[in-house]
Amino acid sequence: AFSNGGVYASQDGSAWALLSRLFPQNGQWVTKAAHGRDLYVVVGRGGFAATSPDAVHWTVAPLVTDSAAASAPLELTGLVYAGDRFVAVADNGHIATSTDGQHWSVSASATSHALGAIAVSPQGELVAVGEPGATETSVDAIHWTLRSSPGTAAMHDVIFANGAFM
Repeated sequence: AFSNGGVYASQDGSAWALLSRLFPQNGQWVTKAAHGRDLYVVVGRGGFAATSPDAVHWTVAPLVTDSAAASAPLELTGLVYAGDRFVAVADNGHIATSTDGQHWSVSASATSHALGAIAVSPQGELVAVGEPGATETSVDAIHWTLRSSPGTAAMHDVIFANGAFM
């Protein structure tokens, strides 16, 4: 869990211990975290990304930027580890992928609407959701297909549980 730059851990969700502090700069803050390949990765606003092998010692990555918009930092709003890479979604519909959390490739997805969350099934299918009800899927985090949505309301989160995306 993250709060005011603090990285906290808990065995039971009741008692929390401060592990370390991250200090994003100039309007940056952490929005999401993921774990894969024995690596913790966080992403956030202002193109912020950082990695850690132990959630204590962090290495800040170069800004994750939108090459189509004069290298503007991406507002990263969702993150998941999908088999062999980290996949982040942004509030401009872009997708950022990385195998190490330090070097990110950015591409457009099937929508230009804000994406707020991403989830992966055990079979590796990715689902990203956002505004206004934007829903898209991918099996490789590169090629995305726009899907019908349950409505036009913004969707802020998605998970895979009990055999279905929810």
